[in-house]
Amino acid sequence: MRKLPLALLATGVWVSIACTQRAKVDVFLPVEGASWDYADSKTIEVKVEDTAALNDVYINVRHAGDYEWQNLYVKIRIYSPQGDSTSELVSIPLTSQEGKWIGSGLGSLRTMRHLYKEQIQFKQLGTYRFVIDQYMRVNPLAGIHDVGMRVSQ
Repeated sequence: MRKLPLALLATGVWVSIACTQRAKVDVFLPVEGASWDYADSKTIEVKVEDTAALNDVYINVRHAGDYEWQNLYVKIRIYSPQGDSTSELVSIPLTSQEGKWIGSGLGSLRTMRHLYKEQIQFKQLGTYRFVIDQYMRVNPLAGIHDVGMRVSQ
C-alpha cells in the first residue's frame, strides 16, 4: 500500500521536471548518406515570443559507432530577426577522456546533445535562424547521420 503514494510522488516529480524544460525546437536534420559535405548547411528556425525567458541551446548529433574522430567541429551562424548575424566555431566532444562515446545509443548509432549556450536571453522578438556547417578538415565527413538543435526554456 505504501508503494503507491511513493510511485505517485516520483511520477509527479518527473512530470514537474519535464514540464519546466519546454522545448521551443527539438530537431534532428538528416545528413544525406551519413556523409556530411561542407555545402550541406543545416538551418533551424526558432520563433522567439518572450525576450525575458532564459533558454538553453543544445546541438544535437547522431553519429555512427565507427565514426573515426573524437570530436566534431561545426561553425554556427546565428541570424536575428532584424538581420544581424554572428558566427562561432564550436568543438563538440563525442568521447570522454577515456575514449568512450558520450551520449546514448544501441547498436551502431550514438545520439547526444551538446550544451552550446546556457541560460541565454534572445534580445528581439521574431524568428532567429541558426545555420550549422560542418567544419572538420575532412570533406565529406563520413559517419554523421543527423545534426540539429534543441532550444528549451
